[in-house]
Amino acid sequence: MILAFIIGASVVSGGVWIISEAPVTNVVIDRVHNTVSVKKYGFFGKRSNFYSFDDVENFCLIEEKDSDDIPIWSIGLRLKNRETVPITSLPIHAEALQQDHVFQFNEFMRKDMPTYEKNLKLGN
Repeated sequence: MILAFIIGASVVSGGVWIISEAPVTNVVIDRVHNTVSVKKYGFFGKRSNFYSFDDVENFCLIEEKDSDDIPIWSIGLRLKNRETVPITSLPIHAEALQQDHVFQFNEFMRKDMPTYEKNLKLGN
Protein backbone atom coordinates (compact mmCIF):
# COMPACT_ATOMS: atom_id res chain seq x y z
CA MET A 1 0.00 0.00 0.00
CA ILE A 2 2.78 2.43 0.90
CA LEU A 3 4.72 1.48 -2.24
CA ALA A 4 1.66 2.21 -4.39
CA PHE A 5 1.30 5.61 -2.73
CA ILE A 6 4.97 6.45 -3.34
CA ILE A 7 4.72 5.41 -7.01
CA GLY A 8 1.51 7.39 -7.46
CA ALA A 9 2.97 10.49 -5.83
CA SER A 10 6.07 10.21 -8.03
CA VAL A 11 3.95 10.00 -11.18
CA VAL A 12 1.83 13.00 -10.17
CA SER A 13 4.85 15.12 -9.23
CA GLY A 14 6.55 14.17 -12.51
CA GLY A 15 3.45 15.24 -14.43
CA VAL A 16 3.29 18.56 -12.58
CA TRP A 17 6.97 19.17 -13.35
CA ILE A 18 6.49 18.43 -17.06
CA ILE A 19 3.47 20.72 -17.31
CA SER A 20 5.22 23.54 -15.44
CA GLU A 21 8.42 23.24 -17.51
CA ALA A 22 6.74 22.80 -20.90
CA PRO A 23 3.55 24.86 -21.09
CA VAL A 24 1.29 24.69 -24.11
CA THR A 25 2.14 27.59 -26.42
CA ASN A 26 -0.29 29.18 -28.84
CA VAL A 27 1.15 31.60 -31.42
CA VAL A 28 -1.22 33.62 -33.60
CA ILE A 29 0.16 35.69 -36.47
CA ASP A 30 -2.56 38.17 -37.44
CA ARG A 31 -1.81 39.84 -40.78
CA VAL A 32 -5.04 41.87 -40.62
CA HIS A 33 -4.01 43.68 -37.42
CA ASN A 34 -0.25 43.15 -37.95
CA THR A 35 0.26 41.51 -34.56
CA VAL A 36 1.81 38.37 -33.15
CA SER A 37 0.30 37.01 -29.96
CA VAL A 38 2.09 34.44 -27.83
CA LYS A 39 -0.02 32.70 -25.18
CA LYS A 40 1.47 30.11 -22.84
CA TYR A 41 -0.87 27.93 -20.82
CA GLY A 42 0.69 26.05 -17.93
CA PHE A 43 -0.07 24.52 -14.61
CA PHE A 44 0.20 27.90 -12.89
CA GLY A 45 -1.97 29.92 -15.25
CA LYS A 46 -1.79 31.74 -18.57
CA ARG A 47 0.70 34.33 -19.83
CA SER A 48 -0.04 36.45 -22.89
CA ASN A 49 2.21 38.77 -24.86
CA PHE A 50 1.32 40.77 -27.95
CA TYR A 51 3.81 42.20 -30.42
CA SER A 52 3.30 44.55 -33.34
CA PHE A 53 4.85 43.57 -36.67
CA ASP A 54 6.82 46.81 -36.36
CA ASP A 55 8.47 45.44 -33.19
CA VAL A 56 9.29 42.02 -34.70
CA GLU A 57 12.46 41.46 -36.69
CA ASN A 58 11.78 37.78 -37.47
CA PHE A 59 11.34 34.27 -36.12
CA CYS A 60 14.66 32.56 -35.48
CA LEU A 61 16.32 29.40 -34.22
CA ILE A 62 17.75 29.31 -30.72
CA GLU A 63 20.71 26.95 -30.39
CA GLU A 64 21.51 25.30 -27.08
CA LYS A 65 23.53 22.24 -26.10
CA ASP A 66 22.20 19.07 -24.51
CA SER A 67 23.98 17.14 -21.75
CA ASP A 68 26.20 15.43 -24.37
CA ASP A 69 27.20 18.81 -25.85
CA ILE A 70 25.14 18.14 -29.00
CA PRO A 71 23.20 21.11 -30.47
CA ILE A 72 19.47 21.26 -29.79
CA TRP A 73 17.14 23.79 -31.38
CA SER A 74 14.05 25.73 -30.38
CA ILE A 75 12.09 28.51 -32.04
CA GLY A 76 12.27 32.11 -30.90
CA LEU A 77 10.80 35.47 -31.84
CA ARG A 78 13.55 38.08 -32.36
CA LEU A 79 12.41 41.59 -31.62
CA LYS A 80 13.93 44.73 -33.13
CA ASN A 81 15.36 45.67 -29.74
CA ARG A 82 17.48 42.44 -30.11
CA GLU A 83 15.53 40.60 -27.39
CA THR A 84 14.72 36.99 -28.30
CA VAL A 85 11.45 35.60 -26.91
CA PRO A 86 11.46 31.78 -26.68
CA ILE A 87 8.42 30.26 -28.38
CA THR A 88 8.96 26.51 -27.96
CA SER A 89 9.65 25.19 -24.47
CA LEU A 90 11.39 21.94 -25.33
CA PRO A 91 14.30 22.12 -27.79
CA ILE A 92 14.87 19.20 -30.17
CA HIS A 93 17.81 17.85 -32.20
CA ALA A 94 16.04 18.26 -35.57
CA GLU A 95 17.47 21.55 -36.83
CA ALA A 96 15.99 21.15 -40.33
CA LEU A 97 12.48 20.62 -38.95
CA GLN A 98 12.70 23.70 -36.74
CA GLN A 99 14.21 25.73 -39.62
CA ASP A 100 11.26 24.76 -41.83
CA HIS A 101 8.86 26.12 -39.20
CA VAL A 102 10.89 29.34 -38.88
CA PHE A 103 10.87 29.74 -42.66
CA GLN A 104 7.07 29.30 -42.82
CA PHE A 105 6.47 31.78 -40.00
CA ASN A 106 8.72 34.39 -41.61
CA GLU A 107 7.19 33.80 -45.02
CA PHE A 108 3.68 34.24 -43.61
CA MET A 109 4.71 37.50 -41.93
CA ARG A 110 6.66 38.60 -45.02
CA LYS A 111 9.74 39.04 -42.82
CA ASP A 112 13.34 38.10 -43.54
CA MET A 113 12.65 36.26 -46.78
CA PRO A 114 15.59 34.05 -47.67
CA THR A 115 17.62 34.38 -50.83
CA TYR A 116 17.55 31.68 -53.49
CA GLU A 117 20.82 30.21 -52.16
CA LYS A 118 19.53 30.14 -48.58
CA ASN A 119 16.31 28.48 -49.74
CA LEU A 120 18.31 25.75 -51.52
CA LYS A 121 20.33 25.17 -48.35
CA LEU A 122 17.13 24.84 -46.28
CA GLY A 123 15.78 22.23 -48.70
CA ASN A 124 18.78 19.92 -48.27
